Amino acid sequence: MIQKKKYTTTNRTNQANNHNQTINQSNEQNQNQKQNMSGTISYHCWVVDTDTGKVIDPEWPSYRFTKEIRNLEGETQYQKYPHERMEKLVNQHRFQEQAENLKYMYDTNPRAYEGMKRMLFIENNCSQNALFSFVENGAGKNLEFCVGRMGWKQQDGKVFWEYE
Repeated sequence: MIQKKKYTTTNRTNQANNHNQTINQSNEQNQNQKQNMSGTISYHCWVVDTDTGKVIDPEWPSYRFTKEIRNLEGETQYQKYPHERMEKLVNQHRFQEQAENLKYMYDTNPRAYEGMKRMLFIENNCSQNALFSFVENGAGKNLEFCVGRMGWKQQDGKVFWEYE
C-alpha cells in the first residue's frame, strides 16, 4: 500500500521558507556575479572624427526608451577610459587587426562586406558597430576608435552610464 505524505501547515510553511531562501541565495549570487563582472564587460565603443569632434555611434531605439523610462535628458555623454585601459581593451580584442580585415573586405568584396554587416551591425554589439563605422567613414588617421562609457544626464545632473 502506498502511503500518502501528510502535508501540514508546518510543512507548507517550511517549503515556502526553503523556496524563499533559495530565491534569496540566487539573488545574492546574481549580485556577486555582477560585482565580479564589473570592469570586465562594462564598456562601450564608438568612433570620433578628431578633425571635427563628431561622434559616430548608432542611435538605437532602446536608447530612446532608456532615456524615456529613466527620465534622462540631453545629448549622449561619452567618457573615454584612460589611455592604458583603452589600449589594453583595443589590443585584447584585436580591433586594429579586425579593422584592417574589414577594410580589405569593404574594398575588395563589397557583397561579402554587406553580408557580414547584416549579421553583425546590431544592437548590443558596439565593438563591431564601431568597426563598421570606422571603415565606412574612411578608416583614416582622423578617426579614433574609442572605448569607455556612454550615458545621459539625470535630473540631478549626474550621468546615468548605460552599460554599468
